[in-house]
Amino acid sequence: MKSNISILFSIVMGAVLAYMIGNFYGITPPIYLLIVLVALGLFIQTIIFLLQYEDPEEADLHK
Repeated sequence: MKSNISILFSIVMGAVLAYMIGNFYGITPPIYLLIVLVALGLFIQTIIFLLQYEDPEEADLHK
Protein backbone atom coordinates (compact mmCIF):
# COMPACT_ATOMS: atom_id res chain seq x y z
CA MET A 1 0.00 0.00 0.00
CA LYS A 2 2.88 2.34 0.73
CA SER A 3 4.19 2.12 -2.83
CA ASN A 4 0.73 2.95 -4.23
CA ILE A 5 0.60 6.14 -2.18
CA SER A 6 4.10 7.13 -3.25
CA ILE A 7 3.21 6.53 -6.91
CA LEU A 8 0.09 8.70 -6.63
CA PHE A 9 2.05 11.37 -4.75
CA SER A 10 4.76 11.45 -7.42
CA ILE A 11 2.18 11.73 -10.23
CA VAL A 12 0.41 14.63 -8.52
CA MET A 13 3.67 16.37 -7.63
CA GLY A 14 4.90 15.99 -11.22
CA ALA A 15 1.72 17.62 -12.52
CA VAL A 16 1.98 20.47 -10.02
CA LEU A 17 5.66 20.96 -10.84
CA ALA A 18 4.90 21.12 -14.58
CA TYR A 19 2.18 23.68 -13.87
CA MET A 20 4.54 25.79 -11.72
CA ILE A 21 7.30 25.70 -14.35
CA GLY A 22 4.78 26.91 -16.93
CA ASN A 23 3.80 29.79 -14.64
CA PHE A 24 7.47 30.64 -14.03
CA TYR A 25 8.10 31.11 -17.75
CA GLY A 26 5.00 33.27 -18.20
CA ILE A 27 2.82 30.60 -19.75
CA THR A 28 -0.40 30.46 -17.78
CA PRO A 29 -1.77 26.98 -18.39
CA PRO A 30 -5.46 26.39 -17.75
CA ILE A 31 -6.35 24.61 -14.51
CA TYR A 32 -7.71 21.56 -16.34
CA LEU A 33 -4.15 20.90 -17.51
CA LEU A 34 -3.43 19.60 -13.98
CA ILE A 35 -6.29 17.14 -14.32
CA VAL A 36 -5.07 16.01 -17.74
CA LEU A 37 -1.51 15.54 -16.46
CA VAL A 38 -2.69 13.50 -13.46
CA ALA A 39 -4.95 11.37 -15.68
CA LEU A 40 -2.09 10.79 -18.12
CA GLY A 41 0.23 9.80 -15.27
CA LEU A 42 -2.32 7.33 -13.92
CA PHE A 43 -2.82 5.89 -17.41
CA ILE A 44 0.92 5.39 -17.90
CA GLN A 45 1.25 3.85 -14.44
CA THR A 46 -1.60 1.45 -15.25
CA ILE A 47 0.17 0.37 -18.46
CA ILE A 48 3.39 -0.22 -16.50
CA PHE A 49 1.51 -2.25 -13.89
CA LEU A 50 -0.16 -4.40 -16.55
CA LEU A 51 3.16 -5.07 -18.30
CA GLN A 52 4.78 -6.15 -15.02
CA TYR A 53 1.87 -8.38 -13.97
CA GLU A 54 2.58 -12.10 -14.09
CA ASP A 55 -0.42 -14.34 -14.60
CA PRO A 56 -0.33 -17.17 -12.03
CA GLU A 57 -2.12 -19.55 -14.40
CA GLU A 58 0.46 -18.93 -17.09
CA ALA A 59 3.27 -19.57 -14.62
CA ASP A 60 1.73 -22.97 -13.79
CA LEU A 61 1.72 -23.93 -17.46
CA HIS A 62 5.48 -23.40 -17.77
CA LYS A 63 6.32 -25.78 -14.93
